[in-house]
Amino acid sequence: SGELTYEISTDSIISIETTLQHKIVITTTNDRYEINSSLSDIQHRLNNNFYRCHKSYIINIHNIKEVCTDKNNLYVIMKNNKKCLVSRRALKEVIDYVKCDY
Repeated sequence: SGELTYEISTDSIISIETTLQHKIVITTTNDRYEINSSLSDIQHRLNNNFYRCHKSYIINIHNIKEVCTDKNNLYVIMKNNKKCLVSRRALKEVIDYVKCDY
């Protein structure tokens, strides 16, 4: 049907997020891929290096550069300087991942 198939190394994935158009955007160290899927479907295919930190984001915990814990703005900055939201519920676990990674 003209659809393309990509094989993406999990090590190269920075983040995976939903869009307002109900698509999934996979951001890697070199590219950006837009696919039709759901975060839940993708989450089941990933290894333990990934964490669903928000209803709209899955992040590669090894690519976290900084955690911002301002009470009104909870997010992580990834190594490519991409900002990803973090839910209040997930914040402690994200901080623990960052501490273990260093």
